[in-house]
Amino acid sequence: MSCIRKNAEDQRRAGLESALADLLERVQRLEAAGLPPKLLSQEEAAMVIGVKPPTLAAWRHFGKGERPAPGRGEAAFWLPLHSLYSGARRSELAGLRANDVQEAEHVPCFTFIEDKKVGKKLKTSTAVRTVPVHPQLITLGLLRHVDAVRRRDGGTAWLFPEISPQAPGALKAWTKWFSRYLRSAGITDDSKVFHSFRHTFKDALRAAGVPEDLNDALAGQKHSSVGRSYGAKQKSGAKDIVRRFGMPRLKDAVYAVKYEGLKLSKLKHVQH
Repeated sequence: MSCIRKNAEDQRRAGLESALADLLERVQRLEAAGLPPKLLSQEEAAMVIGVKPPTLAAWRHFGKGERPAPGRGEAAFWLPLHSLYSGARRSELAGLRANDVQEAEHVPCFTFIEDKKVGKKLKTSTAVRTVPVHPQLITLGLLRHVDAVRRRDGGTAWLFPEISPQAPGALKAWTKWFSRYLRSAGITDDSKVFHSFRHTFKDALRAAGVPEDLNDALAGQKHSSVGRSYGAKQKSGAKDIVRRFGMPRLKDAVYAVKYEGLKLSKLKHVQH
């Protein structure tokens, strides 16, 4: 019996050592590439969106209106693009309704708010915010998609009903599908996930010279600097970010996000 126990312990130890070695190798690859964990490079973003091999053919099919069943309708096309150009969490995007995309001071914006009656929740109070829609999303046809949903089903209709808060377990299933899609696209590092788009967006804001407090506000995060707590106090409500920073600054910050290696001129959205 003691011999069996010893063999089992040796196997467990060997398994742990192998797992640690794999983890160390992944971290070393990230460090060698100059990337923090969970950040997608522009090259990798291009691979995922499908403007470079091996996913170009797959994403062109999405652009023709074809949708893989596990991709849950329009979510397959829009969610990665949404997050790359807004930094929004996947749960925030899944909870968007048609009326959550509106003009504020003549600028098309996402409004991230809660409605607990229908299961629409945000991670923190700072996640309640208004974020201008990036012009690249407008070019790709996002506003046309929103208008189509609004005309067909009304302003309270979910933009992505197949993964909405009223579809239990659907967002989790979609996330698993997208992780498999990432691997098929050639992103082999397990630490690169959908949330990586959010990190990539924040990094693009930094590259554009956007101050950290505005960067955090656009991402719905609390800024850690004590000095920032002086002055105008943050209130609840999606319009608070507009009051604090002004729409021109919000617009300039989001519009400054660019991915030089990401060419989307041939990517088109066809309403499914």
